[in-house]
Amino acid sequence: GENPENAQQCRPKKLPRTDAKAESGDKAASVSAGAEAEKPAIHGTGSVGECFRETSIDDIASVVRAARSVVVLTGAGVSLASGIPTYRGSEGFWTIGSHNYTPQAIATNRMFRDRPRECWKYFVERHLQCKAAKPNEAHKAIAGLEKLVQAGGGTFTLISQNVDGLHLRAGSKPLEIHGSLSFVRCLNDECDGANMLFPFPCSADLEGKDPKLVMCTRCKTFPVRPSVLFFDECYDEDIYKADSAHRAVDNADLLIVAGTQGCTNLPSALIAIAAQNEIDVVDIDPNLSDPILDHFHHQRPLMWVNDKAEVAFPRLNEVLERATDPGAQRTPSKTSRRPKPGCGF
Repeated sequence: GENPENAQQCRPKKLPRTDAKAESGDKAASVSAGAEAEKPAIHGTGSVGECFRETSIDDIASVVRAARSVVVLTGAGVSLASGIPTYRGSEGFWTIGSHNYTPQAIATNRMFRDRPRECWKYFVERHLQCKAAKPNEAHKAIAGLEKLVQAGGGTFTLISQNVDGLHLRAGSKPLEIHGSLSFVRCLNDECDGANMLFPFPCSADLEGKDPKLVMCTRCKTFPVRPSVLFFDECYDEDIYKADSAHRAVDNADLLIVAGTQGCTNLPSALIAIAAQNEIDVVDIDPNLSDPILDHFHHQRPLMWVNDKAEVAFPRLNEVLERATDPGAQRTPSKTSRRPKPGCGF
């Protein structure tokens, strides 16, 4: 079970029960926290002059070297090579269903309160799957990219939508904006255990076809829930680091997006902020999606790397490490809106 002495104090605001809009102010329009396009259509031809242009790893490396502040935003596609299905894929969490319920129905605060045993079983299975997975080459290379940027005098922020904990295990310190399946907290908003993060119960407590509910050791009345963002809850700063993510992108020179369609509330707002600030934005993914492309135009196109994250990020690091003068300060690229010195590698 949970150990209150090991809990992380987080003191969240009470999470609303309704879908929320990202707290982006007048920076960007947003969609509901649980909204997602079913099958994004692609517009644009990919030629220069359209809303995106296909870009080489060498060109991306030049942009990284010129940037003073780099932000990487990752989604479920980054963990696919680790055996974690994408939430929206044909065999993913959110399309395979669970007994008589769709995953979208299970992953809500309301359903957890109405049918806690079914929901707990669902999340136990996903926790065990994530626990058994290992970081892939994308996770490792992103952790390496952070070291390269920081060694060159730049700042680096990793923002992840993934709840599998693989970035952390690879050595990164991500802002986990959708929470983590490594932690639980009390379901009762009035309990102080709702303001703490406890380690997910150990495997011995989860055995059997129908794992028993684990009760909160603080109130001893309500069960614990996974510390992940349910579809009917809102982003906040205390648990989901929404404000920190906004600040990081607003101060960035470069945003690299990987493994996401950019459809959910906060990720969409972050991409919109980057586009409106006219900083360089790179999308690393074999597939383009309209929710991302919609933020760009021919005068400021999205830079697209047509490759998987586990291939592109290691190659990017290789190019950066081959820089002939790693100690030299470089001039920012002409596409950057801020005339600042770069990372210096």
